Amino acid sequence: MVFHRKKSSSGTSPGLPRSRSREKSGKTSASADSALENPLARRFQADEEPDTSDLEPADGFHDTAGQQQDVPTTRILSTDSGDETLPERQVIKDPVSGFLVVISGPGRGSVSMLRYGKNSIGRDVSQAIALDYGDSRISRERHCTITYDPVTRKFYLQAGEGVNLTYLDGQPVLAVTQLIAGSHIRVGDTELRFVALCGKDFDWTED
Repeated sequence: MVFHRKKSSSGTSPGLPRSRSREKSGKTSASADSALENPLARRFQADEEPDTSDLEPADGFHDTAGQQQDVPTTRILSTDSGDETLPERQVIKDPVSGFLVVISGPGRGSVSMLRYGKNSIGRDVSQAIALDYGDSRISRERHCTITYDPVTRKFYLQAGEGVNLTYLDGQPVLAVTQLIAGSHIRVGDTELRFVALCGKDFDWTED
C-alpha cells in the first residue's frame, strides 16, 4: 500500500511553522490599523483625501482666520537735545547790517550787502564787496573798508592802503570816519549810496 502526502493548500513548505506567518500578518494588520488611526499618516494615503478634522494646531500657532490682525503703528521719536524749551529767537550767522547801491558808473543799479564787522571793498572776488563791473580805477583789494560795530551800532569808513583815494560826500577820507545813512561814497569812477539797516533803532542782537 502506497501513501501519498497531501500538499498544503496555503503553499507553505512542509516543516515550517505556520504560527510565524500568522504573527507576521497580525503585526502587519496591527501596523496598518495603527497607521490608519494616525491622522498624519492618513494625509499621505494616495487613495484617500487627507482628513484634517483630527489635526490640531501645534502649540503657539492658532487659526487667525476671521480675526482682526494687529495694525502696526508708527511712533514718532524725538531727539533729546537736553533742553526742553526752544530759544525765543535763532542766532543768525553773519547777518546783514546794511547795503551799498551803485548809483553811478559801471554796475549802476547793483546792490551789495554789508555784514557785521569789517567789509573790505575792491574789484577782486575775494573781497566782501566785490565791485568787478569794469572800473579799473578801483583797487583790486581793500580800496576801502566799511565797518559795522554792533556794540555802538555805528558804521565807519576807512580808506585803504593803496594810492587810490576814497571820497565821502565829496571829501577825501584820510582817517576813520563815521558813516551816516544816505551818505555817498566814491571809489574810482563808481559812486555808491550807503543804506543802513542796523542802527540805534534796530540790531539783530536785540531781544
